Amino acid sequence: MSILTEFIENKTREVEKQDCEQKGAKRLVERLKQEFPMLKICICGDSLYVSEGFFKECGKKKWKYILRYKEGSIPSINQEYEVLKK
Repeated sequence: MSILTEFIENKTREVEKQDCEQKGAKRLVERLKQEFPMLKICICGDSLYVSEGFFKECGKKKWKYILRYKEGSIPSINQEYEVLKK
């Protein structure tokens, strides 16, 4: 269920580099914690959010997460999964 929205921001029409989902997600995470400090949160996302920074932020905030892995998007994850599966 969506409880807040964070738009991708471009200050002007002519930009060299556009804002992105990851930057928008960082802003949203901070707003969520500020607006709902006691809410237990589980973030559902795709492999775009697989990063050390994401995991650290969730850990600091004591949030859970479920991330969908698309085969081929991060080969090292697939390799680790195959080893652990055995």
